[in-house]
Amino acid sequence: MSGEAPGVRIVVGERSYEVTVTQPSVLSVVVSVAVDGVTCWSSEVAGWRSWSCGARGDVFYVWTAGDLVCFAGDGGEPSELSVDEDLLWVYLVAQGWVLVCETSVRLVVNGEVRSRVECNDVIEAVSWVEDRLIVSDQSGMVLAVSVEECGLVVSTIAGPRNRTVAGPGMNDPVQTAEWLWRCLDRYECGEWSVDRLVAATEATVRGLSARGWVWGDEVAREWRTFDALYAVSLDRGDAGVPDVLRTRVSGAVSRLRSCLRGVQPQERQTPGEVE
Repeated sequence: MSGEAPGVRIVVGERSYEVTVTQPSVLSVVVSVAVDGVTCWSSEVAGWRSWSCGARGDVFYVWTAGDLVCFAGDGGEPSELSVDEDLLWVYLVAQGWVLVCETSVRLVVNGEVRSRVECNDVIEAVSWVEDRLIVSDQSGMVLAVSVEECGLVVSTIAGPRNRTVAGPGMNDPVQTAEWLWRCLDRYECGEWSVDRLVAATEATVRGLSARGWVWGDEVAREWRTFDALYAVSLDRGDAGVPDVLRTRVSGAVSRLRSCLRGVQPQERQTPGEVE
C-alpha cells in the first residue's frame, strides 16, 4: 500500500511550512516537513494516528503517534522527542512542553520528563480553563492540572463516575439524535444540571465516533464542552465558572442543535416538550 496525500501548507510568523504524508505500508507513514519550500525533516513513523500540529509565537511543531518535532522560527535544526505512549495533544507553554498521552500527562523540559501524572483510564478530553488543564478520562475521573516551575500540580475534581442512565440503542442515528436533543432540552430548561447531563449521555456520546456516522464526530467533539463545564462547576461552584466557558457552552449548544437538526426527520426538527 502506498500513496501520497496532498501537502498541507501552514504559515507561522514569516515562515511557510508544508507537511506531506506518504503511506508505504498499513502500519506506518512517512511524514515530511518543508520550510520555505525546502524539506528539512522526514521520518517514517507509526501510522495508526494521523499527524497534528501546533504553534506558539514563531515556533511550529508537528506530532504523530509517538513523536514530536519542533521547528524554531530562526531556521535552526529541528528538535525531536519520542515518547513511549500515544500522543493525543501537545502544548508549548512557558515552562516547557505539556504532552497529553493516552493515559498520562507529562511536562518535558529540555528534552527530559520533569513531571508526570497518571490517569485511571484512556484520556478522552482536555480543555484549558484559565491557567489549568482540565483532563477527563474514560473512567469519569476529572483532574485539574496546573503547570508550575516545580512541575505539574494536580487536584482531583471528580472521581470515576459509576452512574448509568438509560439511553437509546446505538443502531438508529435518528433515534440517537432525537434523544440527545431531548437531553439538551432538559439541560437548557433547568431540569437537568450539567452533572446530570454528562452522566446521562456519557456512554452514548462516547460511542458516536465508532458508529461511522458523518455527524457523530462533530457531536462528540462539541459535547466535550459539557465535561469542561462539569469539571469547573464541581471545583468552584456555578458562581465561579468563567464567562468565557459559559460563552463556549452556549456556542456548543447552538452548534449541536444545528447538527442534530440535520439528522432528524423534517417534521421533527423543532424541539418537543421535555418528557
